[in-house]
Amino acid sequence: MTSPAAPPRFPFGDNWWSYLQSVDEDKIAAARQALTDALGPDGWAGRRFLDAGCGSGIHALAARRLGARVTAFDYDPQSVACAEWLKNRFAPGDPLWTNGPGSVLDEKFMDELGTFDVVYSWGVLHHTGRMWDALGHAANRVAPEGRLFVALYNDQGILSRAWRAVKRTYVSGRARGGGRSRPCSCRRWRCARWPRAS
Repeated sequence: MTSPAAPPRFPFGDNWWSYLQSVDEDKIAAARQALTDALGPDGWAGRRFLDAGCGSGIHALAARRLGARVTAFDYDPQSVACAEWLKNRFAPGDPLWTNGPGSVLDEKFMDELGTFDVVYSWGVLHHTGRMWDALGHAANRVAPEGRLFVALYNDQGILSRAWRAVKRTYVSGRARGGGRSRPCSCRRWRCARWPRAS
């Protein structure tokens, strides 16, 4: 019995590499602000932060600058390279931030990571083709009293179908000129803040 072929994957790393050329301290500060707006400004020091589908690595860097110990991974090798490039540029040799390849759909890989105070996955899990499995694997990595922070694209009817057609064309190789993708609107679910230290 053979397993079905994996669906074609959008090469996000191409877009992330373009984005990284414009990353500066202002963009890093904005990423930090986004994390603290969602999870609160306190309690980051020493927390374990998992960036599942790290893309450019900008949020891994933001979490690290907040004091978290960061583990970041991505299925796309180009995205891993982007995150590593960002680390080498802004946090060279930092032993408390690791980037590597991995799939949120690989249950063994996910289990071997251990648990985290924050499991973060922005705009990733719905791209796996098995969103509910991916969400379950991510949720299983949350430590007791930890937080799961995900953003998933919401279905916007005809607009979502149009973007699906664009992505299928892009991954099929029929698109020329390396056009950039633009995601549909995201619905962000706000999670509770960490309890205050006593």
